[in-house]
Amino acid sequence: MAYFSAVLLLLSLVSQSWALPVSQTGTQDMNITYTDGDYHWTEITASTTTPVALPEITTPVTTSESTQQTASSTSGGPSSTTTVVNTPQSTGEVPVTSVPYTKFSGDGSEAAGWPSIAEWVSFDQMWANNKPILEVSCAAQGVENNSEEEIAQMKAAILEQAAATKVDPRFILATIMSESTGCVRVITTRSPGDLIINPGLMQDHQGTGSCEGIPAPCPEAQIKQMIMDGTAGTEAILRGGDGLQQTLQKAAAFGKDAQAVYVAARIYNSGSYVSGALEDNAATACYSSDIANYLLGFAAALSPCKLGIV
Repeated sequence: MAYFSAVLLLLSLVSQSWALPVSQTGTQDMNITYTDGDYHWTEITASTTTPVALPEITTPVTTSESTQQTASSTSGGPSSTTTVVNTPQSTGEVPVTSVPYTKFSGDGSEAAGWPSIAEWVSFDQMWANNKPILEVSCAAQGVENNSEEEIAQMKAAILEQAAATKVDPRFILATIMSESTGCVRVITTRSPGDLIINPGLMQDHQGTGSCEGIPAPCPEAQIKQMIMDGTAGTEAILRGGDGLQQTLQKAAAFGKDAQAVYVAARIYNSGSYVSGALEDNAATACYSSDIANYLLGFAAALSPCKLGIV
């Protein structure tokens, strides 16, 4: 029992983003238009990475000792390490086909070994892979688990905000899994200095949406607000800041397509990015790598990178 409690505590800690406040300068100062083609709505039906059949397990989080393999990037840059992590088995219409975790490092470019958009799985596949985690992730924080209704409303809100902002729904879902493991009752964290709160599913910048302390059902309006705050941003709020939409615009200065997404993730987590490896001087070194892995089809409540096992 003590061991299980320790695992739950660990999950609660690593699922939070202790991000620095995002700059409020916005994209108008940079005069950047994010033009990355039509990738937002490209639904890839299968990843170029071979899916791995998952064993059925009954606990929300388990990691296994695994064989690791290293593949050098095409540019001779940082290498990537692949680790297999067990995840729950889905009973949904789309079968769970998760992939091993690959630790990425460098600037997010394909030349540095990062995956292209063509390698990402579809939104439906990502959802199927992560839904079993959504069903149990709140217990790790000592609160009531998500209901089926709340999970369905979360999915609808993701797609709604994707349509409104043109941010890829896969990027939104990956951010939710990285920030809160999809628990609608996730606690609100604070940025350094306690001036900025990071509430809700996306631990966004000074948002108003939260169901912390609210028993099921979490009001649908709050679920929508949490995802809107994290995706569309909160610049209209006092001390508000960027959402994914704004960080993608800023990331266009450093790359396009998939690289822009990985850079945008770094900015969302850390508040800024100048150049170089995305893990360098980041609030969470593994953050962009975790996002890339969710987009590839990886699914687990604990990041092997954050656990230090890759």
